[in-house]
Amino acid sequence: MIAVSSEPDSANVEANSGADLEELVRIRTRELEQKVERFQDFSVAQADRLWETDSEHNITFATEPQGRLASVQISKLLGVPHWGIPFGNLAPNSLAALKNKFETQKPFRRVPVVRTLPNGRNLHLRLSGVPKFDEEGLFIGYRGASSDETEIVESRNEAEKLKNLLFDAFEGIPEEIALLDSEAKFVMCNDEYRKSLPQDADVLQPGTPYETIARAIAVAYYGAEHDGEIENQLAQIVNRLDQSAPYEAAGRDGKWYLVRHHRTRDGGYLTIRTDIAERKQTGVRT
Repeated sequence: MIAVSSEPDSANVEANSGADLEELVRIRTRELEQKVERFQDFSVAQADRLWETDSEHNITFATEPQGRLASVQISKLLGVPHWGIPFGNLAPNSLAALKNKFETQKPFRRVPVVRTLPNGRNLHLRLSGVPKFDEEGLFIGYRGASSDETEIVESRNEAEKLKNLLFDAFEGIPEEIALLDSEAKFVMCNDEYRKSLPQDADVLQPGTPYETIARAIAVAYYGAEHDGEIENQLAQIVNRLDQSAPYEAAGRDGKWYLVRHHRTRDGGYLTIRTDIAERKQTGVRT
């Protein structure tokens, strides 16, 4: 009669325990790696809300929002894609851009999204995302961040409106007017100023140093022809930029100009040049 022991084979138990332990370590290690990857991906952008989606682009995870996004509760986000969130009306171009980016399964950064709220105000967002893949390389969703840039966009739009108003005001003045920034670089001018440099209109671009423009003025206004003459006239024009008192300057072909430089509150310069040749001929004081 053969005796059968009810005790487990110690060798098999040890082998099974070892395999289970290895599997547990592998699982825990992968979980830890995923957590590290998640927060590394989230850390790439300063955001108002962090999120994750599944392979169908439905949101599966989202953090508590900041700012204007706080009115959109997490419960309204889960289970729907970004273009299905019940929060304002998504602009058609934003809808197309979002779907296209998510379908590529490639990283995307700062995609602009515009939603029109019930009060008529536009909400300007930026979305960045990184695709996720499993161990077999299959796409399993996106991890990303949303940022509210409404204040930035509105500030830029307001600045552009003010700039256009200033430009319209400039165009209504018959004198030659140019605006420089605090570093004496060109910002804008009216049409009269631009007409005065017909051969060098290309230098009247935002960011052009005043010295470059002054060189063109030395030739166009004052008839400087030789290098030494140009450099001498250039030095006078540049040095007088910080002169607060108006001054008269004789130009070519009997021209005379009254030049005034005013400092703006932000440290820039407002340059006004007036043709006073007729006044000079009639003896009228400027």
